[in-house]
Amino acid sequence: WDNARYWFSRAAEQDYPESYYFLASCYDMDEDVDRQNAELAFQLYQKAYELDVFQACIELGRCYEAGFGIGKDESVALDFYLKAAGKGIPLSFRFVAECFLFGRGTQRNPAEAKKWEKAGGRKAARALQGAVCPVCGKGGLRENTQAFSCTEKDCRCVRRSAPLFSQTNLMLTVRVAAGRSTR
Repeated sequence: WDNARYWFSRAAEQDYPESYYFLASCYDMDEDVDRQNAELAFQLYQKAYELDVFQACIELGRCYEAGFGIGKDESVALDFYLKAAGKGIPLSFRFVAECFLFGRGTQRNPAEAKKWEKAGGRKAARALQGAVCPVCGKGGLRENTQAFSCTEKDCRCVRRSAPLFSQTNLMLTVRVAAGRSTR
């Protein structure tokens, strides 16, 4: 992670919004994560969110849910998951559904959980088919390229190249494979 951390730090110095998210992920996924790194990861996710990197909503929610780098507060976690779902981020629907299913940050409501899980399944299926940007949930694949193009002009999650999306997918895959998907 040291090499990735170096390059994302360099990008963050130039205020590239997504670099804060990826840099936070490096600290978050570090095997030797300590309290200081957890707090730094949280601050970087917060900075990414402030710069409209809405994927950071999920990570901020997970930080609040687990007390990672910030005090544990499941209702604030749910708020961040709902913000991400409001932006159409497919993975966020699963986290909202789990909150309702297990009563995290809200009253337990299996029917509401099922609704969110079903809605998330539709979003995820569209993202996997390339019908939407996997970060913001809008737009789609440009013709004859692998780069995503969001339909909203002011969408800050637009990536200019597919390798960055590959990095996102790789980080999520590594997180799940390492058993860290729910902290």
